[in-house]
Amino acid sequence: MPEPLTIKREETRSPEPAPERSDVGDQEITMPETDAEIDQLMTTLMRGSAYKKVEASRKLGKIGAPVLPTLIRSLNDEDRQVRWRAAIALGAMGQAAVDHLINVLESSPSAVRIPATWAAAEIGDAKAVDPLVRIMCDDPSECCQVMAAAALLKLGEPKGVDCVREECNKRGEDFTGQVLEAYWGT
Repeated sequence: MPEPLTIKREETRSPEPAPERSDVGDQEITMPETDAEIDQLMTTLMRGSAYKKVEASRKLGKIGAPVLPTLIRSLNDEDRQVRWRAAIALGAMGQAAVDHLINVLESSPSAVRIPATWAAAEIGDAKAVDPLVRIMCDDPSECCQVMAAAALLKLGEPKGVDCVREECNKRGEDFTGQVLEAYWGT
């Protein structure tokens, strides 16, 4: 029988509030002023170079609420890359996206829940713990279960970490290895 999983609280994210995501290092970002400029950022997010996609996701994240519906719709795109790019922008948006991401976590198909789980973990809000625990324990997709467990570890909330520990001990070495691989890779 494998040894029970031991996850020390100091190995997970501290329960401090997530930092503001509006900082972008030393680069000054010129914010778009028109719908056409926002449309151009969305196009860049979906089709630009790697650097331009990162820059576009930061700008879209900083814009916040006005682009939220478009990014949430993009999470449902049939193209996996589009879903992940939208998740990156939503993760950069921070608190403004939390409630919308929780709704996605609770009501969308697996292919959408996976990037939404990542974005929720990036933001780091404790409100995501309960939906993530439900996904980890009950989702039909093992990939969603693993991503949710990794997200709970990243959030670092005691309730979530304890649930991950219990689930890993119950499900064994393979599940635990996948969770830790996802955690260290996010």
